[in-house]
Amino acid sequence: MTAPALTQMLQRMSGSGLIHRIEHPRDARSVLVQLSATGEREFVAISRRIASIDREVSRNCELDPEILTEALRRLGSPTGG
Repeated sequence: MTAPALTQMLQRMSGSGLIHRIEHPRDARSVLVQLSATGEREFVAISRRIASIDREVSRNCELDPEILTEALRRLGSPTGG
């Protein structure tokens, strides 16, 4: 991820109330990012949904877990590899 893309993503998250941007106490060039209460709730909800999907896939999947893990890794990779 490029620095400008990260900045844009953080601006959107901040605008949505998901994070707080905090000045770094020792480095004026840096900014610390912290989840807001809303961000924490969203994180927990998304984590629960992912765990539910994982359980569902595990129950209904006849693939070898190593093959499934590799397939999911490739899906998450921008280059597919």
